[in-house]
Amino acid sequence: RLRAQQLSTAPVAIVSANAFVKGLDNDLGVAAADFLVKPVRLPELLDWLERRLRLQWLQAATAAAPAAAAEPLHPPPAAALKSLEELVRLGYLRGIQKKLDAIDAAHPASAGFVARLRALATGFQLDTLQRLIQQALAEPAPDPTIGP
Repeated sequence: RLRAQQLSTAPVAIVSANAFVKGLDNDLGVAAADFLVKPVRLPELLDWLERRLRLQWLQAATAAAPAAAAEPLHPPPAAALKSLEELVRLGYLRGIQKKLDAIDAAHPASAGFVARLRALATGFQLDTLQRLIQQALAEPAPDPTIGP
């Protein structure tokens, strides 16, 4: 309608949960590069904005956070992390939340780790969530026969 009434020439993106729509022709004249598949990941959205609006992002200097004595995070077993990782890869937020609930119930020692992942999922920070899962999977499992 905006185009038909000549009200705007602003770039348009279409956000869809249907990945197949991206490759289809449409009557709107929206290019495949302007389709974003849900869940929209922040880097993908920022890349689209940069490209379509001809932006150049500036990196703000960040102050180093004071070193806090953080409680060590204990990841759950690899099997639980792998099934969670698959849900994150799919971007299935409801499934991620349910899996985190199940992990929390089954592995109380991992409550801090699960809480951190839950906060990331709630904030739609799926890339960071996936990175933390991959880091936890890459770390060797603690040996239960060795004391603290």
